Amino acid sequence: MKWPLPPALRRRWAGTWHPALDLLASHPAAELYILELSSFQLETTPSLGARCAAFLNLSEDHLDRHGDMHGYRAAKQRIFIGAESAVVNANEPLTWPTYPVDQVAYFSQRAPEGNAWGLALYHNKLTLMQGSDPWMAIDELKIAGQHNYLNALAALAMGQALGFAAVPMCSALGEFKGLEHRSEVIAHINGVTWVNDTKGTNVGATLAAINGIGATLEGRLILLAGGVGKGADFSPLAEPLSKCARHVLLFGLDAPRLADALVEHVSIRQVEDLTQAMEAAFELAQPGDCVLLSPACASLDQFANYQQRGDVFRHWVQQRHPQQARGAMSRLQRLRTTLSTRDLPCDVWLIVAAVALAGLGWVMVSSASIGLLEDTYHYSRQHGVFLVLAIIACVFMLCVPLEVWRQNAALILLASIFLLIVVLMVGQEINGSKRWIALPGPLPSLQVSEFAKVGLIFLHGGVYVTFHV
Repeated sequence: MKWPLPPALRRRWAGTWHPALDLLASHPAAELYILELSSFQLETTPSLGARCAAFLNLSEDHLDRHGDMHGYRAAKQRIFIGAESAVVNANEPLTWPTYPVDQVAYFSQRAPEGNAWGLALYHNKLTLMQGSDPWMAIDELKIAGQHNYLNALAALAMGQALGFAAVPMCSALGEFKGLEHRSEVIAHINGVTWVNDTKGTNVGATLAAINGIGATLEGRLILLAGGVGKGADFSPLAEPLSKCARHVLLFGLDAPRLADALVEHVSIRQVEDLTQAMEAAFELAQPGDCVLLSPACASLDQFANYQQRGDVFRHWVQQRHPQQARGAMSRLQRLRTTLSTRDLPCDVWLIVAAVALAGLGWVMVSSASIGLLEDTYHYSRQHGVFLVLAIIACVFMLCVPLEVWRQNAALILLASIFLLIVVLMVGQEINGSKRWIALPGPLPSLQVSEFAKVGLIFLHGGVYVTFHV
């Protein structure tokens, strides 16, 4: 298992990239080794003796080695030999230990029962729960998709079994952005999200990605799949794809077998390779869609490994639109996403204060109009114009990344200082003070000192972020 641990609880892990035996030599004093083990490794492991072992799910994979699902499950079950505790999927009894284990924790996508782990609404937010105790709201996580929420539940359950404290575990989860090649968001281009899940090398992993991402889309899913199927049955993909997919693009050795399983349920097209699949996806995708590389197959027919397949996907997307493929949405798409989110990333009290100040200002200028001018609505109209302009400016600022403001803060401040100098020379004098620049026509006068305030705020914020964040 690979999951972020708090710095105070840092241990050593091994799995896909780091041989476990190497850690015994390089870190002999480690308190704990966290391993991700394949069925290939487990079938030759007589007794692992883990403090905690997890079996997350079971789906067809490696049948060319294990013969059938019974043999595949038996190999995976060996992770529980000698284990002190276990974490398993409550919805999949085939993951439950067949070897004696003292403590077993269960997780599920449903509301938990007893002391189990699950997903449930708490204060109107979907939350990671243990029994009736809330741990983290889903909107505090930087990973998306139900399959990732289940991974988070399993990680918390294992951490609890290992004696990790709750607060640092939740803090680490909140900072975790996901792993490379696993539901990795590469870019948002023209309103379309491109996701690299090349690690989805079997039907179960691809099903998890489809169900986890498909349910969150405004548009439809375009799936890129294919490679070496390892004898798997692809028919379980048909039903979820029929509900959320716009198109499925198939490539590689077992593309014909995938086509046979899906052709009656979803629109498909067979192509020669991944590059052709991406080109076709680019033409088919519409705003709100997601292009998902989750092949449900191994990669060895056309690539050295699944990592190379994911790298090819990432490189193609970034080369196709290098400016937009830096992980940011288009300006309007970002604004639409922000405003359509139930929990806006704003300080509520700041909004209340702004509304209160605007209302108080309106009362003050209305009083001034009544007391000083025959036109009792003169200043009220001016105040209303400035309020509308302020709202337009606010919308514009939301559309511009904060990094742009930070980088140009000094320039904005210098421009404001230049205007302050200009107003001293050609500004409109009112009550013996030159603070305004008269604008043509019906437009109100411009008080440039307000722009200087904005420049100072941006500059101070940029300096603070540079040295304190």
